[in-house]
Amino acid sequence: MKIQFFTLISLLFLASSCGCENEEELKFNTKVLHFIEIYNSGKIIYFSNKNGLMDTIQIKDKNEWTNNCMYHGMALKIQHLPNNRWNNGHEINERGIKTINQSLIEIGKEVYDSKYYIGIKYRNFYGEINDSTEIRKDTLFNYCKQSKYMIINDRNSNYKDYIKDSLHVMKVFWTNKFGLSGYQLRNGEIYRIKK
Repeated sequence: MKIQFFTLISLLFLASSCGCENEEELKFNTKVLHFIEIYNSGKIIYFSNKNGLMDTIQIKDKNEWTNNCMYHGMALKIQHLPNNRWNNGHEINERGIKTINQSLIEIGKEVYDSKYYIGIKYRNFYGEINDSTEIRKDTLFNYCKQSKYMIINDRNSNYKDYIKDSLHVMKVFWTNKFGLSGYQLRNGEIYRIKK
């Protein structure tokens, strides 16, 4: 009888300690969630440059996790079509077929920190949206009725592997309506979302 009572008390203690007491602090506000929620799984997005060269991605899925009740994260996975050809992602081997999935955007929140992490990855680009992100208003995206957009600069541009790569993505352009709306290569070429 004592063993059953002790076991019951132990199980109650463990069950009560499994929840996060900081759960409210880890929730994303609607403004931050919008970065991911504008995308639907399976959607195919096309980009083209002024010469008609295309770049195509497909939205794969959204992942969400919490680490030790101290960090809450969410990521939007993409895949380049027809092939993934970048080194900023992780490789998945399914039935002998290797693919690389990449998080286009990852948002995160730590307990006791009022700021959110909003990271952008695209091909070999890595940047972060924060208080110093440039917001511009001009005609670059007028064709899709967007005059205001963010410019996120690459953090990897000076790495020795990328410094001489004329096709390295130097900046991405992000609109409220479409999310990733375009990007600029080191050679100055700009790819914009097709609408």
